Order: sequence, then C-alpha cells, then structure tokens
Amino acid sequence: MQDGIKNAEHIVNGMNGVHDGPNGDSPYNGIPSRNPQAHSANGADRGPQSQSRFPRISMPVELMRDSYDVVAIGSGYGGGVAASRMARGGQSVCVLERGRERWPGEFPEKLEDAVEELHVSGQFAPGDRRSIPGAMVDAGNPNGLYHFVVGEGQNVYMGNGLGGTSLLNANVFLEAHRKVLEMGVWPEELRGHEAWKKYYDRAMSVLEPAKYPPTFPKLLKADLLRRQSELMSWGDKFYSVPQTTRFEDGPNSTGVYMQASQLTGMDATGVNDGSKSTTLVNYLSDAWNWGAEIFCNCEVRYVVKAPDREGYIIYFAWRSCGRDRFSTFFDDLMWVHARKFVFLGAGSIGTTEILLRSRQMGLDLSDDVGTEMSGNGDMYNTDYEANCIARPEPTPERPVGPCITSVLDLRDQRNVLDGFVVEDCAVPYALAPLMFNMLEYLPDMRRPKYSPVESVEKFVARLKGKLGPYVPEGSVQKTTVYLIMSHDNPAPVEVPNIYRRGGARISKDNTGNNGVVNHLGEVLKGNSSEVYEGLVVCDSSALPAAVGVNPFATITAFAERSVEMVARRRNIAIDYNTKNGQLDMFGTPAYRSPQDAETAQLAYRLAKATENQNTGVVFSEIMTGFIYTGHDVKDFEVATKLARGRCENARFFLSVKAWSAEERVFLVHRGTFQLFNYDARQPDTANLTYNFDMISTSGRKLHFNGYKVVNSASFLNPLELWRQTSTLYVTITDASNIVVGRGMLRILPDDFGYELKTFETSGPSLWTRAKSAVSFLAYFAKQLSVPFLSTLGQLQWPDTTLNYASKEVTPSSTIPLTASDGVTTNMVMWNPTFQGKDILGPAPTLLFIPGAAVDHKMFALPTIERNAVEYFRESGYRIYCITHRVGRAPIAREGYTPYDARRDIHAALVHIRKVISTMNPSEPPKVYVVAHCAGSLALSCGLLDGTIPSDWIQGITASMVFMNPKFGKVDSFLSKFPTSLYARLVSPYWDCTSSRNDTYIQSLLNQALRFYPHGAAGESCRSVVCHRSELVFGRLWTHKNLNDATHTQLERFLGGTSMRSLQWLMESGRKESVLANGPAFTNLVTPENLERLKGIPILFLSGTGNMVFTAENTDISYTTLCNVHGRDWYEREVFTGKGHLDAWMGATAYQDVYPRVRRHVDQIMMWERGPAGKMNRKDMM
Repeated sequence: MQDGIKNAEHIVNGMNGVHDGPNGDSPYNGIPSRNPQAHSANGADRGPQSQSRFPRISMPVELMRDSYDVVAIGSGYGGGVAASRMARGGQSVCVLERGRERWPGEFPEKLEDAVEELHVSGQFAPGDRRSIPGAMVDAGNPNGLYHFVVGEGQNVYMGNGLGGTSLLNANVFLEAHRKVLEMGVWPEELRGHEAWKKYYDRAMSVLEPAKYPPTFPKLLKADLLRRQSELMSWGDKFYSVPQTTRFEDGPNSTGVYMQASQLTGMDATGVNDGSKSTTLVNYLSDAWNWGAEIFCNCEVRYVVKAPDREGYIIYFAWRSCGRDRFSTFFDDLMWVHARKFVFLGAGSIGTTEILLRSRQMGLDLSDDVGTEMSGNGDMYNTDYEANCIARPEPTPERPVGPCITSVLDLRDQRNVLDGFVVEDCAVPYALAPLMFNMLEYLPDMRRPKYSPVESVEKFVARLKGKLGPYVPEGSVQKTTVYLIMSHDNPAPVEVPNIYRRGGARISKDNTGNNGVVNHLGEVLKGNSSEVYEGLVVCDSSALPAAVGVNPFATITAFAERSVEMVARRRNIAIDYNTKNGQLDMFGTPAYRSPQDAETAQLAYRLAKATENQNTGVVFSEIMTGFIYTGHDVKDFEVATKLARGRCENARFFLSVKAWSAEERVFLVHRGTFQLFNYDARQPDTANLTYNFDMISTSGRKLHFNGYKVVNSASFLNPLELWRQTSTLYVTITDASNIVVGRGMLRILPDDFGYELKTFETSGPSLWTRAKSAVSFLAYFAKQLSVPFLSTLGQLQWPDTTLNYASKEVTPSSTIPLTASDGVTTNMVMWNPTFQGKDILGPAPTLLFIPGAAVDHKMFALPTIERNAVEYFRESGYRIYCITHRVGRAPIAREGYTPYDARRDIHAALVHIRKVISTMNPSEPPKVYVVAHCAGSLALSCGLLDGTIPSDWIQGITASMVFMNPKFGKVDSFLSKFPTSLYARLVSPYWDCTSSRNDTYIQSLLNQALRFYPHGAAGESCRSVVCHRSELVFGRLWTHKNLNDATHTQLERFLGGTSMRSLQWLMESGRKESVLANGPAFTNLVTPENLERLKGIPILFLSGTGNMVFTAENTDISYTTLCNVHGRDWYEREVFTGKGHLDAWMGATAYQDVYPRVRRHVDQIMMWERGPAGKMNRKDMM
C-alpha cells in the first residue's frame, strides 16, 4: 500500500474536485452526505459570493458546529497538512486560525497600510538586556498581519492570517542536510535522510518548488551573491534555490489558478501578484474542497480533556465584532470539541503558548515545554549595486525578483553545527522610505577608511540615497540583504527571525525526560512515554534542532509523516491520489459536510448579505449576573437573590460561563436576537429578546431564553431606562422543556463602555456605512423615546382596523329584560360545555353583573387566552350576564344611577329563577351572583332596600367593592369633579372614547389628560381611551396585568358614564356607603337593612393596586357583616398587584382570580360533574 491508498484512479473532469473517486466506484467514499456537485472554473454557476472581489473559503464563526472529528489549530504548513489530509480521510475537520483571510490583492504595500497591520509584543528594552531590565510591551493591531515578538536575545517576525507565516516567508524549499538529520537529537525513527525522503517528496508534490528560470531577466542581487561566492572561492557552493514561487500561469497541484511572478520581491509582506504558493492556495484550499470548515479570527488559548466523553475541548477567543476591547476578553472564551484529533500547528511560539496554558489548566506535560527555541538572520552593505528594494511594479530592465532566488550553501562542514547558508534577499516595499535612516543608525556598523576618490564616490552615493531608495547607484540601491540560516547566532546584536523552532521539541528517546512529543508529534504525558491519544504537534515547535536552512520543507514533511501515521492507527484511509480539478474559489467545494436546516438557512442568509453588500451594524455585549439552578422558583428577582447567595453566577458573551458548578462554559449555538419586538403581554412594552441553544463541554444541550423589558416605567426616568435596557430576565430549559435555571443578567457600566467601542457598521462605502449608523441609532432612539416620553409622546387613538371578532365567545342566547320601572335592558346566556359541546340540561347557574361603562365582554373578553365565561362554562356552570342601565349600553346616556340598576338585576333574577324552575322543578331556584364595581354596588342596594329578596341569592362574589365604597387618593380628589357644571356646559354624558376629529373641547381635554396623575411608575401610557376613563373612574387597572391586545382595543370594551351616575358614585364614595338617589342620598347601610343580608355567603375580592376603590373598602364591609351575622358566612381575598378591572380582564386572571371564585362557588353550590358532563348536586349523588 503506497501512501495508505491502493488502486485509486486519478480521474478528473475539470470541476471542483468532481471525480469518480469518493463519489463513484472507488472504495474511498468519503462522507456519504457530501455534495458531489461543484461549479466550473469559468464561474458559470457561481454561488452567492460570486460578486465578491476576493474568494472566501473561511466560514463565519456563527456556523461553527460544537463538535468535529478533527480540529487543526493554525493554518501554516503543519495545520494545513493536517486539515487537508484528514479531510481527504473523510473526517469532519475544523480549522482555527487567529488571523484574517487574505488573498493576493489584499496585502498591504505602502508603509501607512503596513503600519495598521503591525503588532508588537513581548519583552522590550534598549541596550544590553543582561544589565538593563526589560519592559513588557503589547502594542498595535492585535490581529494584524505582521506580528513582531521581542524577547531575550532574539526577535521573531510572524504572520497572522489564513496561511500562517507561509504568507510572509521567502518561499525557499530546501531539505535539511543529511548530517542534520543524523544528529543524536532526533529519535531513532526520524534519524537519517531515508526516514524523511518519502515525506519530502510528498511535500514537494503539493508545494511544487521550482528554480528561477534562466530565461527570466537577470537579477542584480543574485548576480552579486554569485560574484561574492566566487571571490571567496566558494563558487561551487552557489546555486539557484528551489522556491515555491510560480513562474508560469496555470493551476497548481491543488487546482487553484495562479499567475507568474511579477518579480516584485515583496514576499516578506505578502505578494499581491498571485504567484506565492502559500498554504492558503494549496493545502488549505484542498482541505476546503474536501469539506473542511475553516474559521478565522479564532485565537486558541488552551486544550483540555473533554469531560464525560472522548476527545478534547479547545478553548478559543473570537477576535471579531470588537470583542477584544472588553477587559474580560480572555476570560470569556468559546470552545469546540474534537472527537478524535487535535493538531497543534500554530507555529513555534503559538503552539508553545497553547501547551503552557494547557498545562496550567490541568494537562500533565513534560517539564521541557517552552525550552530550547532558536532562529537566525543578519544584513550588511556592499559597494556593488544590489537592487534589493522591493517594488509593486518593477521595470522590465530592473526586476527585483522573488525575495530569494539563490543560495551560498556552506552546510557540508565537519561539525554540522558550523554549517550555514547565505541567501539573497529583498527588502519589503513598505520599508523602502525608511531604509536610508535605518542604515544610517544601524548599530555596530563597521566604517572602513577610504581614499579621497573613494570618499567622494561614497559621498555621492549617500546623496543619491537620500533622494530615494530606487535611485540608481545610490547607497540604498547598493545595500544588499542576506538571510543567513544556521544553528546559532553568536552576534551580540538583536536580529529579527522569521524561522523559529522548538518549544515542544521531539524527544530523542520518546519520553518526557528529553522532550515534549514523541516521533509522531503526539504529546507526552509528563516525563513518561505515555501519550495523550489524538493530541498531536505538527509544526516547527517540534523540531529538536535548527535545520540550518529555511525549515518549511522539513516542517511540511514532518507534518505529512505524523498525520499519515496517526491516521493509520485510527484506521483512517487518506485519499492521496484523487486529484482536484481546477477549483473555482468563488464557488462551493466538491464535498460539503451535512448541515441541519437551520444552519443551512443561516449560511445562505449570511452569504446573501455579503453578496448584496447589505448595510448593517455590529456590536458585542457582555452581561453578568446570577442564575438559580432549579425549577422551583418562578420569580426572577427571587431566583437571582437565591443564586447570589449560592454564588451561582453567570456571564453571557456568545458563551454562557460558569452558571453551574458542574459544567462551567456553555457554547452558544445559533439563535435569534430581536431588537424592540412587540410584547403582547403588556401595553406599550417592547422586548429585546435572546433565544438560542447552548451546549456544555460534556455535550449537554440546553435552551436559553432571555428578554429585556422596555416599558413606560421609564417615563422621564433615565436611570430606569438604563436599568431596563441593561437587565436580562433569563430562563434556561432542558430538552424536555423543564426549567433548570432562572435569574437575571445585567450589563455593568464598565462593560457598556466597552460595548460602545465595539459598535461597527458594514457597507460598501463610507456613505452607506454612515447611513447605516444613523439609521440604527435613530431607530434605537425612537424606540426608547416611546416609553421614555410615554404619555407626552404620540397618543394612541382607537384603531378600527383591529378586530378580534373571531375570538368572541358567542352567547347561546340573548334575552331582553324589562325592569319594574319599564326600562329595557339585555342579558346574554351561555350553556355549560363538556369536551367542546354545549350541555342543555340542568346545571348550576351563575349571574355575572359587570360594572359601570362595561358590558358582558368584561367577562367574555376575546383578547385574552382564557376569559371568565370560558372558564366557568368549562367548569359546568350556566352563565348569565346582564348589561344594566349604567353599563356599556345606549340607555346609559339617559342619566340612570347604580341605585336604579338594582331593578335590572331584579328582572334578571326573575327570568333566571323561572328557567331554573322549568328545567328542574325540584331544585330551589337560587342563583349565585358574581358582581363587580357598580354592579356590586347596585346588588347591595337592591338587597339592602329589599328590592332583591335575599332568599333568591345562594351566594355572592363581591368584586372590588360592595356596600362601603372608599376612593383611592386620586379618586378622592376627583370626587370634587363638577359634574353639574360639565353637564350644563359640555354634555350630560362622558364618553371614554374619542378620536382625532373630536370637538375642540374634547381635543383640549385629551391633551390635558396627558398630565393626569397616573400613580406608580409604569402606569403611564399613550392610550386616549385609558386617559379618559381614568379621569372619571380613576385608573382602572395595573397596566402590567393587561396584555397589549386588550389595552389597544379599550374602545371595544369601555363605554362611558352619565354625569348623574358619576355624581351618585361620588356621593357614595364621600360617605363611604351606598345611597339612595338624590337629592336626599339616603344611607342604605342601616342595622335594619343589614339584617336582610343574613344567610348569604359572600366572598369579598380586592386588589392591592386598585386605584378606584381601596382594598380597605371590602374590609369594612367584611368586618361589618361579620360583626352582625358572624364570620362563618364571609370570606375575603386580597390579590397582590391586582388593580380594578384587570382582576377579570387581566391576561393571567384565570390563574388566580377565577380559581379562587370557583372554589367559593363550588363550596356554596354543592354541584359536581357526573358522567357525560352532567352536573348533579352533591347531596343527591
């Protein structure tokens, strides 16, 4: 078996790897669900990104899965090899790269552009480090392309980007000298050239190194090195070096189309001519085509063993959306799970740092981690013109050439450590403006003595050098730069290095006593020979010694060997032979890992937004707080207090951190964030909602639901507005939708400052980005202004377009009633139901009496989930509801009072008693009455003055008031309302509804009512109907108990009141007793009248938030009747937070008020539901 493959055909049809291999008859069928279709190289069928100027093979981190077979850390030669080979082995592969994705044309060229991509970190100090203490530095762009790491004795130049340092290296492909590979630092398995030959050849077949063609223009810098070699009698050691630079147009080994070098010499800062064979255009593009998923801006911090399952957890910081501006950036990490392999290919420094952190997090590693790191380089000046300064567009007669084209190879020494190579080099174009001053102040320059003629020549050259770096015969043009590769640097000066090795070196005896990894790169456990299965180092950090030349050929060969052998152990067959066709990098890969529908839809939307260059805004947010782990506490405030006491804290940052002691970090999966979405639960309320799934490192999946509530409680209160927009109410549920956590998270002020710094806009131009920012901020401000200004803002008028008729509970019948004084009213009836069907036989009967300005819809409200009529019908009761003469009816305009309405109740009882006697003659025709507000006052009047016989009543629920009305503070003031004056000057009737086209006086009143004293915070609103009802009745509800549908359509449920009725209510409230009509207004609560109430069980209901009648009024009635008739007949219930009408019209009234009333009704009525839904009296069962 050659390379793990046997009898695989090289059949290619010119598409993105579409072939008869894994999708045909070959035994290497890859991932079965992969898509064999791809797009042709001419772009005839390109995907959503086809309009982009540059390809993008990396994916948004939002599309990352939580678990893969393989995770490759880094995208240089080691990481690229691992990604490509494992993808070809049919494994799901994730590549994590710290830097950005850049393609030729995106690399900076000018100094000002390059400076923006510069990052300097490490220990910095001038002079002799052995005597002057260093200072730590971390400056510049942390995610920039160019990263200088300064340290003791050596400085390192690294590349951050998809492709790693291959984006910036000198392209020289040289194998290590045989004597280097025979050194004793190598383990026996890797000692000698034969152990490496197969893998050097494989690396060569992918990277395709080639020498500078003799037909190309002559290069001065190469000719200068040749001349100097001959002068030193080393002419036979000089040769043109193999390099991974393309010298002809066409597809490379992977199928990526490349262009011939323009000989710019800009390799060290990134070549824009499309000729540089980086891992981006070979190994990584191959991995992408075979289904690997690549993610950029992901800085891996450490690796730990996965809890409760196989593999490893890789923790990383996502450098995007301004996240790194937060002080807790490296505390709030994301993670991904690797089931089989983690390949560390982050480079000598990157991999070493990851391993050192991983050791701190619990991995038992060798003591040698972080030791024996090295590298080298130098420069000097000559008298000959070298033309070493790179330029984007060199002239045909003076090309700079690739960065390195020739070498003086002096490695064949008796002592292998004395060997070295000298290579010609080019200075990046970005440094050209600085070259003269850099050379003028270069430390330790040797200044030889010159003759007068030579001094003049030097002076002229120096003057020309000041004119610019490209002036012929100038001193800068005569400066050559050499890259010297060796085993040690004895010079006392600090020199930059692009080639580092060591830090996690291969152990010569495969134990942790002499290294960090074994010959396969597998990480050793402590100082033993045991390894962490699947944790593999495959980059320069593993090299135990400097190889004396540019090392990437050796790194690539080592990675090829390691990946092949560890794959073989897991029975992974890598398809080395199947070739890709010419790849369309703007298209889709030939093989794609299967995606769920949600992920696929998100991927499409992101791609479409990129294609259309949609404008938008991006910001990051951190929230911190406490989550109570349990389901027994439903209140968010209580849950938060309990969690704080138990130290169950949480932080939300695209990960949910440490909310449970057992599972510390939950990775956020794709979800939704909605900005100011309509909240149907409360009026004038918007939510900022967060909904997503999250998964723990052990694989446990939970759902996170959080919402911020923005409402009128912030009315003219900036601090409350901040509290609302910074407080998230969180509920966490498991897969069975069982609550496992509840609490609150908040944005801390410091974190909000960081959040503002992360605000970014997207768009194709400065103008569109500015418009996007203004549009978003204007929208945000507008939405916040609605609750903040509330009643002072735009009023909410009755809207005739809204319709909830489809939810109406249609009465079984409508009954006209004629009272003893000849006044006609209506009553409706609903039969009881069982399993959705009406029951027509005998049933216990309830009479509902609504208050003033309302009708039966108060109890049959179509805008809530379950109203009172539905509730009691389903409980087996036949429901009657009267709309009396002070209710929502035309007759209410004729000036009747609640005292008059007692006659309507009498008429209703007469009819009901007749029906009961007809349906069940043996049943005593008694009725249980549920009366609210003015209806309850009217009932008490009728009972007290004898209009309504007490023996007709089986029981009563007196809702909010009965016979002792006592106004709240605001209503006490409004009881002085000049009803007579208003009746004479304006109208004898007050309508709670209005419109924009109302009369001038009503329009003026509508504006004045903006300033009505609404009471507690959160009770202001924009509804005109609500304002007008408050003026005559007081605030009729606690707003948070009404849903928005009800509050928006108040005109459908509220009518008005006559001035005469209002005057009667005011007089009764002032005297705190029900009265007869004026002008005498005789008090009806007398000892004689109270005797008429004997034997009637009464349940009194009140709400602590009632602003119409205080809760004290029912206590007065309750106490009075208890003193007269004894406690056994009376009960009283006070509901916390309930107002007035919301006790019955509230969205959640079916959870507390209705069950309490039913408990009293059931107890009094003594009925039970029998077979087939039939209701029977308990004493008859």
